[in-house]
This record gives sequence, C-alpha cells and structure tokens, in this order.
Amino acid sequence: MIMLYNFNTDHESDPRIKIKERIENMDMVALRISEPFDSPESEKAELDGCHGALIYYGHADPKWYLVRQSLLLKAQNIKSRAVFVDEPNPDKKISRDILNKQLIVIKDVTEIIPKLDNFLNNL
Repeated sequence: MIMLYNFNTDHESDPRIKIKERIENMDMVALRISEPFDSPESEKAELDGCHGALIYYGHADPKWYLVRQSLLLKAQNIKSRAVFVDEPNPDKKISRDILNKQLIVIKDVTEIIPKLDNFLNNL
C-alpha cells in the first residue's frame, strides 16, 4: 500500500507519523510513502501497482489533494481507498474536496485506529 502526502507541508505531522507507525506494525502490509519530489505521473504508476492507498490531507494545497484523489480513484488494482483529513478546517475540506462515498474518510485522531484497521482489512 502507499501513503501519499505533501512532503513540504505534512512530513512532520504527528497524526501522519502515527498512521505510518500503525501501518508498519501490521503483518503482511508493506508500506511505501510518497517521495519529496514525486510527480503525479510517478504516483500514478505506484498506485497502479498497489492494492491500497491512503492520502494524508493536512496543510497541502487543495489542488495537490484533488490531483491525488483523481489518481487514486482511477487506479486499476486498488481494493481499499482512504483519506485522513487533518487541520486546518477538516470539515470544510471534507464538504468541499472529498468524495465521501468512494473513500474511507478519517478526520480525527480518535478515528485513526478503527477506521485505519477497516481500511487495512479491505486490502
């Protein structure tokens, strides 16, 4: 599975790090995180080779997020799709940008464990 996030704005995010640690502690799940200079084209290739993907949407520009959401929804082999929506303004981001019916939406630190486990069990 792959976790996509904007390195410049969200690399130091505590919730993102918690998600990464939780995924790495799961048996039979190999995690790849996006590289600082990944282009949408290279991320598309990565997504096409994965069974699951999670987008971390924190301080990234909405355009950055919308490109990744589009890539994720078009990916061929994805069995499980999720987005973690962090501050600032998670409710606004969800109503404005997130396609709720097509993604598992996690918006609060207290939801990380149950919703992340649901996401991982669908892989």
